[in-house]
Amino acid sequence: MIFGLVMRKKYFLILILILIFSSLKGQEQNAKNAVYIELGGNGGAYSLNYERAFTPKILLRLGFASWASKETGGEKSITTIPVMVNTLIGPGNHKLELGLGAMLGREKFEGDGGIISGEDRSENIFALTGTAGYRYQKPSGGIMFRAGITPFFNIGDADYPGFNFSGGGSIGYAF
Repeated sequence: MIFGLVMRKKYFLILILILIFSSLKGQEQNAKNAVYIELGGNGGAYSLNYERAFTPKILLRLGFASWASKETGGEKSITTIPVMVNTLIGPGNHKLELGLGAMLGREKFEGDGGIISGEDRSENIFALTGTAGYRYQKPSGGIMFRAGITPFFNIGDADYPGFNFSGGGSIGYAF
């Protein structure tokens, strides 16, 4: 009798352990955060980005970029902050990524004082932007890749007024 009770408890414990481990294996944890560098794309020449998933399909992205270039008569520096809401469409690791947002920033030109020097000037950057592209990311996280088209509509920027077509690619890590 005691032997039978011990065996039943043993079988019961084994059954509980099997159920626990099989349920753990069946759960797929979704990565909620990602960090990545984007070349081209919504931030301009490049951007460093943080992304947070509020649902498995809705993501909020915040980026930062700053670069400078020598031009005739001085130096131009640009700082941008892309802010986007993206959605992921499709099962598994391969997704269609669609998004809308804004690129905010500042452009400065500092003349070098030479004969052909331009005047110092500064202006705000505000552009409406979008994303349509491919994204590879395992739902549980790890290395991620993105590539797509990133059109934008510039409001008030003298260098690139109106609608502009661009593209970009990203590599990063989701966790």
